[in-house]
Amino acid sequence: MSFAHRHSSGTIACLETAIHAAGKQVLLDALDLVVPLFVVRVEARGPEGQAWSGQRILTKQKRVRFDSAEPGVWMGAVRPDVVGDRGDACLLIEIHLTHQVNAEKTAKLTALNLPVLEVDLLDLPALGAALGMDAVRERVLEDVSHKKWLVVPGSDEARNELRAELALARSKKAAERNKLAALAARDEQLRLEERQRAQADRLARRAAARVLPPEEKEAKLHAALGFGNQWPGYLRVLEHDSTALGEPPRVWQAMLFLVYVQKRSGAAACFGIGEVRRGRANGSG
Repeated sequence: MSFAHRHSSGTIACLETAIHAAGKQVLLDALDLVVPLFVVRVEARGPEGQAWSGQRILTKQKRVRFDSAEPGVWMGAVRPDVVGDRGDACLLIEIHLTHQVNAEKTAKLTALNLPVLEVDLLDLPALGAALGMDAVRERVLEDVSHKKWLVVPGSDEARNELRAELALARSKKAAERNKLAALAARDEQLRLEERQRAQADRLARRAAARVLPPEEKEAKLHAALGFGNQWPGYLRVLEHDSTALGEPPRVWQAMLFLVYVQKRSGAAACFGIGEVRRGRANGSG
């Protein structure tokens, strides 16, 4: 069958009516069609502004077979183009050609809580003489690129569940981030307290050392520097004016040597008591 003679002898409206009727008829004859995939998707922003998304497949692309099909059956306050039945289930099919399903009709279809599929034949009249029943049959029964779901029962519930799942994931991520931040803050506080304790210990040791008698200070420094029985001559430089230090020359010189030579962190290698001794023995110090 070709629609060319209808186009040449009648109006575009007649051609559209004929194609619409043909679309319904191929469904009534075949009692099956391929339906497209339907996926519910939800997007949200994560706790750090990153994009999060979730999806759930409610209907796979598949062939649906009917036990029977009827055109123009009233379903409550709305009349779909075709109603296909299989057992206790049914699929409502709208043929989009001259009039797309508007918001009012969509609301009525949604209220039925039944699946509704729209088949788009809008571009077929433009084929003119090239249009035949095979093209209509291919479009209605096989092609999924010109079909869309108007109503899929359970889609709102699935969408709400996905939103809840994303919200829970965001909440867990935020809780994890807060936990890590709290641990980092605790570690920093512990480090600060350790530094403060170390500083307090140093100050306490210094304060305790200051009140020791000079002889005891000298003995402690002698032991700390690892001297033998003799006090080294290079720590008995008496000609320097050191009255402002408030300590005997041996004490303040030994303390400076201990702090700035023997314990000097990061100092160059070969810079210690042994090297100083060797230098003086060789006449270089």
